[in-house]
Amino acid sequence: TFPLKMRPPLLPALACALLLTSALHVLYDQQHYEPCEMTWMYQYPQYQKLKLSRELEKTYPQYSLHLYKESHSKTDPDLPSPPVLNGVPALYIPGNAGSMKQVRSSASIALRMFPKEFPSLKHFDFFTVNLNEEFSGLFGGVLERQTVFVAACIEHILSLYSEVAPPPHSVAIIAHSMGGVVAHALFTLPDFNHSTVHTIVSLASPLRRPVLSFDSMLQQFYERVEKVWSAGSVTSHVTVVSIAGGERDIQVPAHLTLRDYSINVATAAVPRNWVSADHQAIVWCRRVQLAVGRVLFLLQDVGSRDLTRDTDRKAATFVHYLFRGREVPAGGRRGQLTVGGWKWLETRYYWQDKQETGYSAVALPHSQWVHSSGTLLVASHTSRDVWLYACTVTGGSKMAECIDMSTAATLLPPKEGITKFVALSPALLPAGTTHTVLLPPRSLGSKAKVKPFLLMEQCDGIEYALPLTAWGGRLSLAAVSHCSLLNISLPDFTEIWQVYRANITSCAPVKAGLVTSWYRHAPYHHSNNSRQLSKSLSLLVSPPPGSPPPLLLVWANHSCPVEIIITLDLLGSLSKLLLLYAPLLPPWMAAVSLSAPASLTHTGVHLTAITLLVPLTRHSWLPGTDWHTLFSEGLWGAWSPPLLYLLASGLCQLLLTAVGVASRILQKIASICRLRTATYVLIGASLLSLCLCSSLSLVCLVLAYALRATDTATRQTLCVLVCCLFLTLPSLASWAKGLRYQPRLFPDPHFWTVLEVVIIFIATLMWSVPGRAKKGKSTTTPFPGVLWWEAAATLCALLYTPLHAYRTAYFTLAYITLHALKHFS
Repeated sequence: TFPLKMRPPLLPALACALLLTSALHVLYDQQHYEPCEMTWMYQYPQYQKLKLSRELEKTYPQYSLHLYKESHSKTDPDLPSPPVLNGVPALYIPGNAGSMKQVRSSASIALRMFPKEFPSLKHFDFFTVNLNEEFSGLFGGVLERQTVFVAACIEHILSLYSEVAPPPHSVAIIAHSMGGVVAHALFTLPDFNHSTVHTIVSLASPLRRPVLSFDSMLQQFYERVEKVWSAGSVTSHVTVVSIAGGERDIQVPAHLTLRDYSINVATAAVPRNWVSADHQAIVWCRRVQLAVGRVLFLLQDVGSRDLTRDTDRKAATFVHYLFRGREVPAGGRRGQLTVGGWKWLETRYYWQDKQETGYSAVALPHSQWVHSSGTLLVASHTSRDVWLYACTVTGGSKMAECIDMSTAATLLPPKEGITKFVALSPALLPAGTTHTVLLPPRSLGSKAKVKPFLLMEQCDGIEYALPLTAWGGRLSLAAVSHCSLLNISLPDFTEIWQVYRANITSCAPVKAGLVTSWYRHAPYHHSNNSRQLSKSLSLLVSPPPGSPPPLLLVWANHSCPVEIIITLDLLGSLSKLLLLYAPLLPPWMAAVSLSAPASLTHTGVHLTAITLLVPLTRHSWLPGTDWHTLFSEGLWGAWSPPLLYLLASGLCQLLLTAVGVASRILQKIASICRLRTATYVLIGASLLSLCLCSSLSLVCLVLAYALRATDTATRQTLCVLVCCLFLTLPSLASWAKGLRYQPRLFPDPHFWTVLEVVIIFIATLMWSVPGRAKKGKSTTTPFPGVLWWEAAATLCALLYTPLHAYRTAYFTLAYITLHALKHFS
């Protein structure tokens, strides 16, 4: 338990030190991540506002629909109205506080890609919705109307093609952040035509649950979406691709973007991108947008203005271009050719010094190995997309029947900047393959300005188990002559908050990466030209039950010994734990503030209780708690609940001190300015502002209470009100955002709770007026059992509010009611 003799100021100091150290570590890591390559354009973007129906514009005056265009001038007065459309419609939906102009990256790349790579296909008409940059991730009251407006926009977009033959019948959706949730919510509308949407690409969208539910409407919205998509009766035809930002995205963690029905991938695993992206950068990450745009073009249904409805083909194509996996895109065929006059190479390493007129081939190491469980490593400087063939040679024939294996190989980050490096499983080689792999020379169309070469290497699936103790593990490997690709199993690496540091030493440059079977992480990290590599190992998604352990893949020189030392990164683990649990701190601060005067005795009791209770929720002993959800997501550490409680307690004590200082300053100002009626004016303003926004009413109430807070008990109540106010600020921000269009916040999720708090405060204030108190009654007599109720309320709030912050208002109301009864007794 918590040492009771420790001085109270040490707890806030410890909390501040931990938070500051973790924040600096996170900022340091963010600065050292390689950023995404940014998109660019050669013309000025134009956003042509489209005229909607009069009823729709009257109902949603803050929203609008726009068509993306490009021109050589900043303003193009020649844009036709209505626009002339003859392409494939695509709609971009922005997320929380997102701008409609974020469509520029996706649309501009598609416009550049169309004439160069897909001239025989149709171009895309990109539309975007202006949702007034509302805080949809913080306030659930706007999500319902955004969904209805987007559904109306889809219907309007399709109506614009009424004079085109054949007209499109569906719209492809690209959505960012909460826009992906809105796209999912379309299928909850009773009048929505489900066939108009069958492809959704979501970028860093929290599809699993909200990061933090500040109001009940946000939680109910997610529950309705989950109910429809879990049933699958109206969504079975929809292909969903969920792309997470990865390690750099500190707003929406990767585990919140996962769904069982979606294709899940992180930006760091997208071929030729290889880096993670923050929450905003994922919108303009060039390599990601190129991959998505290329897939959309390849999925066009020939002869129509729609994407194909073949879900298997869509899934295979997305997997191929986003994973560069072994799947061949559906509808495509591997190229076959018959070649003669090819050149045999006896060595696995080949450099082509001059341009050859024929083909160059190299034999496989063993004919028995063709269908083994090993791995074939192939590298080349060629820039061709089709360059790797498996050939069948019979007898002494000079002819070879070859089949293209380029699409069956897994593209890996290059060992050198211009090298194309792939791994190919022999089991994927077609039946009858004997012992040759073929490389086309530059004369067949390769534009590489360097000498192409071919590297073939056999790896027989070498695997080492490296148990990780509390502080790490150590592994020394002698030179491995037949393979330079080492698979090192990490059986004890199972927690999402764990961070280890791998230090790899060899006599030649190495690269390494963490690979899991359940999620696509960044495959490799380079050591440049040094002989030592230091790589941070962390999981983006916790492993499902029964999953094989993560693999540390090390690629080094096959003739050099390798030493691998893995140590626990304590600061990194602490930083990641706090980063994952940062949204839980505000509700926990509100829960801790419910305790009677913050003493070390109460801190020790609560710390012991929460340390014992939280693990019990893992086995559903206390059903319905938020910690049960956290357990299912893998966000669990034996020392995380006590650590979070100590941080929340320290921050709560700091807040209590700040509230005391602020209340004295306000009282001093009121005394100097002789504002004797300031309290009553603020109470009146609180009552009047209830008609506008309950959060604004709570602001006035907090100011009024601050003028009356003269002792420790009242300041603690003021601290509770301040914590509750902080959790209702998203409602206030949403009200201010839409004040131009609607003076009253509707719906207002906190109206009734704040109204009851105002009534209780007014009753308490009237009872405190001299002469109103009953004779012989003391206003300081404790209400029987109030301390036990406070302790129980605190423990319940710690269990049931981490992910549902809006429940804090209920506990606050109960706390204020109890103290009002204590005051009246």
